[in-house]
Amino acid sequence: MSVLPSSRHVWFVGVTTSQSAINALFPVWARELGLDADLTGLDLPLDATPDMYRSLIDEMRLADGFIGAVITSHKVRLLAAAHDQFVDLQPVARVLGEVNSVALRSDGLYGAATDGAAIRKTLDEMLEPRYFDQTGAEAVCFGVGGSARAFGLALLCEFGASSPPFGLRADAPKLLHAVGRRAESLAEFASVMNAAGIPESRLSLHLNVSPADNDALTTRLPEGSLIVNATGLGKDTPGSPVTSRAVFPRGSVAWDFNYRGGLDFLVNAAEQRATRDVQVHDGWPYFLHGWTEALAPVLGTALEHATFSRLARAAAPFRPSSAGWGGDQGKEAR
Repeated sequence: MSVLPSSRHVWFVGVTTSQSAINALFPVWARELGLDADLTGLDLPLDATPDMYRSLIDEMRLADGFIGAVITSHKVRLLAAAHDQFVDLQPVARVLGEVNSVALRSDGLYGAATDGAAIRKTLDEMLEPRYFDQTGAEAVCFGVGGSARAFGLALLCEFGASSPPFGLRADAPKLLHAVGRRAESLAEFASVMNAAGIPESRLSLHLNVSPADNDALTTRLPEGSLIVNATGLGKDTPGSPVTSRAVFPRGSVAWDFNYRGGLDFLVNAAEQRATRDVQVHDGWPYFLHGWTEALAPVLGTALEHATFSRLARAAAPFRPSSAGWGGDQGKEAR
């Protein structure tokens, strides 16, 4: 018996969408949720023009059966090019200057930025409650793009459904180091954090042009610090923001936002797992939370914790091998 095509369509807009695990995973999740929808990947080049983004928005409004889209690599540039094409934008999307979830409703397109919520849920699974108060640890984020901005809000702010400026989280670290390779990008990162209401005293900006600079920063962090690779290096592009000479603080937590590719950053961190008690985490849990949070506005429903747990179990067979760095170590997800 042939399988009838779905009448509703979710688009996945990225750069190399065919390589994502979501292509095999989405039909499994659709069955779990009783959802009549399929997923279509659309690749745009990283140097896509504003006209290409506006054309994509027009296609979303007109395509038969389109209900929404999940945007990955293009979430900042798409909103910059087509912000006037949305009926409304979530407050966090306005602050971050990005949309990664687009929902089509009867009166037009609605945009949301759900990465911060996904990062917060991942952090809550990764770290003990009031982790930074208990350890005195700091945080460093290599990269200052869209995901890094969402990380800054998730780490420091109580953003929820409120409007900016957001209040500081009670369990926020005393200092977030943001590391970029371009002064303009660092300034944009700082501007977003300022709009969110984060005091300048909580931020330390670093214009580091070489991995050796990042090695030095990593080595002088306090024990237990959270060290994040949000650069994309180690996924589609080989490399790591630090070298094998970086000395990770004792008890530190190394987290790569990527879940596929060489994951060179985690290879570097894992080499010090035994000698310096470094915890090592890839981006798979963030990938799962990222997709479920982005799909929720498209589907018009929030996914409860029990539902997410069921979807995470269904996703387990699709998790890529972690042979290069040995797999997640540390606290189990609650």
